[in-house]
Amino acid sequence: MDVQQRNIRYLYAEIAASGVPNGIAGTFLAIFALRLGATDQEVGLLSALPALVFVLWNIPAGQLVLSRANVKRTGVIGMFLFRLEYLLIVLIPLLPDPYRIPVLLLTVALAAVPLCVANLALVNVLADAVPVDRRPSVFSNRLLLMSLTSAVAAYLGGELLGRLPLPGNYQVLFSIAFGFALASTVFLTKLRVAEITPSGSFSLPPRRFVQQMKDIVATARASHSFMRFTMAAFLMHWGLVFAWPLFALWWVQGLAISDSWVGVVGTVSMIASIIIYPVWGRIAERRGSRFVWFAGFAGIILCPVLTVIVPSATLLLIPETLAGLCVPGMSLGMFNTMLETSPVANRPAYVAFYSAVVNIPVFLAPILATTVFVPLIGIPATMFLASAMRIVLLIAMFALMRGVPRHG
Repeated sequence: MDVQQRNIRYLYAEIAASGVPNGIAGTFLAIFALRLGATDQEVGLLSALPALVFVLWNIPAGQLVLSRANVKRTGVIGMFLFRLEYLLIVLIPLLPDPYRIPVLLLTVALAAVPLCVANLALVNVLADAVPVDRRPSVFSNRLLLMSLTSAVAAYLGGELLGRLPLPGNYQVLFSIAFGFALASTVFLTKLRVAEITPSGSFSLPPRRFVQQMKDIVATARASHSFMRFTMAAFLMHWGLVFAWPLFALWWVQGLAISDSWVGVVGTVSMIASIIIYPVWGRIAERRGSRFVWFAGFAGIILCPVLTVIVPSATLLLIPETLAGLCVPGMSLGMFNTMLETSPVANRPAYVAFYSAVVNIPVFLAPILATTVFVPLIGIPATMFLASAMRIVLLIAMFALMRGVPRHG
């Protein structure tokens, strides 16, 4: 077996294993925090704090990666340090009650530091590990494998949580997540890729960081189409992320949903995504990336409203299935539009600028929702506001993108 084929097999094994912790954390982390007694505001911080880290650390992390000769080792170490998060979560219930949620929030925030480094490093590793002509099929298969194992993990995780007492059930669940995360990291070490020549040393004096930010902003502003795309994505993330913490809050506080049913709901949503993803790809080929981006976002506009008007936990399957069907189109279209509007020359600078901009609402929106609107008007009314916000922002996105040439 040649090196490339071995790399592809290890990449399949790696993503299949990492789908388990992704499915567990993505489905149950906010629920776990609520079971430990987290407030509405603290649930909002679960998604806000990592986004703040990405805003502040993304560009220095890119400099760090570019200063390393062994990018694969940098990525693997970063991913291992990030995945220690699951082990620390296992230990949190052993702490006295007043310290549990603060330590959980600190753990989630700090884990974003090595994750940022790992993401930037492993993009280069994946590109080097797979030949250009096989990337579309390999990356598509990786997405499918991760979706499948995440769905299985969400369902079985819910069943496990329903059979064991709190908090031991979550300790067992996140121990399983950590075990699969370790296996995934081991598979990454098996990849064979070339080393690179470092582009410079890593240092972070304030003046240099400020100058880097100015240079990247100046580069991004040079592309009219990319700036319009970035602003449209910025608006979309406000509408998208504003509702994120509200779903878990309503499930637990409004519908008193069980942990096992959380797993079922999450599994159904993931299965819907697996089924629909190829369909969105074919639509994108015919109608273009921008169409599927906007269509996918339009499809989830009413999900917050539907969540609070369904009379039972069973009917949560309606909005969650709708989200599972629409989010893949939104994500696929937005990613492809980013590639279409960002000039090939110096694309890393454009991507760094885009990442920093869109993480601003990812940081601010959950805090705004849980600390201002939920105490003021309650969860149901805030969910209605979230849907109304999505309608207004979709119209604004249309207006912004009218001046951008179409592709595909």
